[in-house]
Amino acid sequence: MKLETAIATIALSTTVSAVLNKPYSQESVEQFNLLRYTGTTGPYVQSRGYGIPREAPFQCKVKQAHLFMRHGERYPTEGTGKGNKQIFEKLKNATVESYDGPLSFVKDWEFYVPDSSLLETESFKGAYAGLADCYNLGVEFRERYEDLWDGKTVQPLFTSGQERVVNSARSFGEGFFASNYSDLCSLQIIPENETQGANTLTSHDACVNYNSSYSDAIVGEFSDNYLKTAAARLNKLSPGFNITGDDVYNLMGYCGFELNVRGQSEVCGIFTLDEWISFDYSKTLGFYYQNGPGYNISVPLGYVFANNTYTLMKDQTSYPFNLSFSFSHDSDVATFVSALGIMDPEADLSVDEVEFGAIYKANEIAPMGGHLVHEVLECEDVLTNATDSYVRILLNDNVVPLPGCQDGPGYSCQLDNYKDVIDSRLGNTSYVEACGVPSDVPQYSTFYWDWEATFKNNFSTQE
Repeated sequence: MKLETAIATIALSTTVSAVLNKPYSQESVEQFNLLRYTGTTGPYVQSRGYGIPREAPFQCKVKQAHLFMRHGERYPTEGTGKGNKQIFEKLKNATVESYDGPLSFVKDWEFYVPDSSLLETESFKGAYAGLADCYNLGVEFRERYEDLWDGKTVQPLFTSGQERVVNSARSFGEGFFASNYSDLCSLQIIPENETQGANTLTSHDACVNYNSSYSDAIVGEFSDNYLKTAAARLNKLSPGFNITGDDVYNLMGYCGFELNVRGQSEVCGIFTLDEWISFDYSKTLGFYYQNGPGYNISVPLGYVFANNTYTLMKDQTSYPFNLSFSFSHDSDVATFVSALGIMDPEADLSVDEVEFGAIYKANEIAPMGGHLVHEVLECEDVLTNATDSYVRILLNDNVVPLPGCQDGPGYSCQLDNYKDVIDSRLGNTSYVEACGVPSDVPQYSTFYWDWEATFKNNFSTQE
């Protein structure tokens, strides 16, 4: 083919492509979504998943659904809020000749926390408001699982005790139960303290052997050159602010929280995607080595939740509901995922460089509002007509097969085999043994099954 003909053919092809409406997009834009790189501090974003349809597989019906969820988008904690205020004041008080470059917005910048009493609470306005997102998820669950509730029986909703978690649970309940919330939703608040033992939604609390700083030294080995490079770039383009690497790290965290609260943030736009990738990876390292497979106590911590969920799915005699709703924190979602093994990498994450091929990503597991759903499917075999029950796991709205057990419809797992998988991951050491849980506190969970007798008339734990 002559060069002139080839060029003409390419030009025609380009023109046709622009005119025709392609049934399947050839673009890949997800990788540029900033919400995927804010660690676990920014607004909720769905996991990437594997393309497995959310709809029930052929000849299957969803018979149960069990939710385990992190609270929604929020203001920062007191410590993080203090750091955000310090970097805000440093930049606002800086003496500069002119407000140029990426930091020009500082001239009219206002701090996103107008009142310190808002710290650690759910955000309630803006595009990513935590209370609104929880409410909307409740509405979505009602739409998706309405046939699993009769609309007239009182349904318990379980939440750990911190205010932000309780408020998230309440907003979800208002979305799900709508006008019936006050009459048909029983909000059960499970205290967050060590005396709960294994009877908890926060299994770290009674874990005497849990080291909350376990990951610090490991994560500290990851290079902070990206922070120093970003600081040098900002100082060159916006001179006079004297940005340091620590300032950059604080500003990147600032971005996520300001998005939670305001729905937008000029801070987010001052960093390159390369810098965001490294920041997100540092957050992932922290989760992996603190609440993920990189810490050998994570599986026992998460097994409490996995085993409770299996019991809810398997035995509906003592818990006669098709739905369960449980609310807690990011660390608890992370240990639950560890107990399941659904995001385990082939080897421990590298601290020498960003491991781009690793399946484990903190933001895929526990963003604000992150959640796990276990569905029980009742399926009829198309060849034998035999009926059996299977478990399907959804992580942040996408189906994630259970490693070692995915031979059911839609890569689901036979219900009893699910128990075998989580038991094999736990090994011979129980949560109580691994954590050194004192013998004078509960050694197993009961609140799902005795909630009415234990909490119904207790004003301190019953709304």
